[in-house]
This record gives sequence, C-alpha cells and structure tokens, in this order.
Amino acid sequence: MATITGDEPLLADSTVWAVHLRGDDPSFAHELRAGRVLMHPVVLAELATLNLHNRADVLHLMQALPAAAEVSQEDVLDALADDSSPLRGLGLSDVQVLRAAQQAGARFWSRDPAVATAADRLGLPA
Repeated sequence: MATITGDEPLLADSTVWAVHLRGDDPSFAHELRAGRVLMHPVVLAELATLNLHNRADVLHLMQALPAAAEVSQEDVLDALADDSSPLRGLGLSDVQVLRAAQQAGARFWSRDPAVATAADRLGLPA
C-alpha cells in the first residue's frame, strides 16, 4: 500500500457528513477547507433526505465539491461475489461508496463501525 500523506482525496459517508452538519467534526471541516473532500452522488442523495438548515445553499455547496465516480451494478456484484468479501452484509449505498473510494484511490471515513471495519479490511486508508 502507498504511503498516506494526508493530501489524498477523502470520501466520507453520510454518517460523517451528518455529524459535520451539526458542527461537531473539526477534523472533517479541516479536510473540507483544504479541498480534499470528494462527494459521491449516493451520499448527496442520502443527505438530501435530511432536514437541513439552509437546505438549498448546503446542497448547492455539496454539489460543487469534486465528484467521486459512481460504480456500476456489475462492479458492485463482482465485489460481492467472493464469499469472504468484507462488503457482504452492508447496505447497497455503503458498498457503492466504498467501491468508489477504492477506485478513486481515496481515503475513506465513516462513523458506522461495520462500514469502517469493511473499509479497513479493504485496505482503505482513513
């Protein structure tokens, strides 16, 4: 695995964003200010279901972030084909975002213990 310098892009799932939107995550705020955060369409859609303060502005700012590519259904199914896949048992959106992080060579953050464990097992840096 490559040495992680902290300058690599960061893909965070909706659990990280939810805490950030409450103003409780200075580390994530730092990553945003540094321009290292990617947005995934699934994460954006999940966040759009929340009751957001200044909704239109917040969603507009999120859409302006660099985008992580969506993964195909074929890629998701291939990633789940192995009986020992750490992605087994996760939700579809989690699998999509984790695969996108892999493909982007991005660091990955989640506050969900099962998702964070899967990311670690996949070798995704935090």
